[in-house]
Amino acid sequence: MNHRAAPIKKRFTLIELLVVIAIIAILAALLLPTLQSAKARGQQSLCSSNIKQIANMSGLYSTDNDGFFIPLYSSTENNPWLNIFYHNNYFKDRALSRCPARESWSYYSQMVISSWPKDSAPYSRWSHYGINSMIARNPAGNKPLYKSGNIINPSKKILFGETKCTGTLMRGYYCFNSEGSTGVLYNSHRKQANLSFVDGHVETLENAFDNYQKPDSNDKYPYLDPMYKGY
Repeated sequence: MNHRAAPIKKRFTLIELLVVIAIIAILAALLLPTLQSAKARGQQSLCSSNIKQIANMSGLYSTDNDGFFIPLYSSTENNPWLNIFYHNNYFKDRALSRCPARESWSYYSQMVISSWPKDSAPYSRWSHYGINSMIARNPAGNKPLYKSGNIINPSKKILFGETKCTGTLMRGYYCFNSEGSTGVLYNSHRKQANLSFVDGHVETLENAFDNYQKPDSNDKYPYLDPMYKGY
């Protein structure tokens, strides 16, 4: 009685297995920069959307308030601009206050907790975005509020931007102005930052602080000073 021999099962040799592992490692190394770049582009896009929504809220606020910009800080409400938006129902999701590219930041998770009371201004500084306080002034003394129609060349004047604090308060900052400001424009996306302008458009620009928050040779601030005429 003939019995057929059982088929011999072919197994990977050690060398073949090492070759496969090496090929997978090479492919992973080739794909990793592409995946990282795609993630960075997604973060930049979401951050740009946040800035655009803030710019849109600013336009709505001006419409609701006889054309005036939202103030940098309201002494009556004891809150900076972002908290004024929040407590007046211009937005509900506090994730709008943070840039996804800074998820490793120490206070990232706290920025969406339900603790932005009207009587506690520091919580409103938990933001990755700031406002140009040369335009959004305090409504008192020699710093009156501006109307949107009073700004010279609004398409070149920055109103909102990605910021960080240069001092000890590491939770973010809510404003920026001159080169020596405590709050400064910050490049969250490699060498780029999302900025919104008075006319409402948003741009992603390189080296934000060096190019837009430092004075020119005449000690002027072309992109921050609402009355600057020369370019």
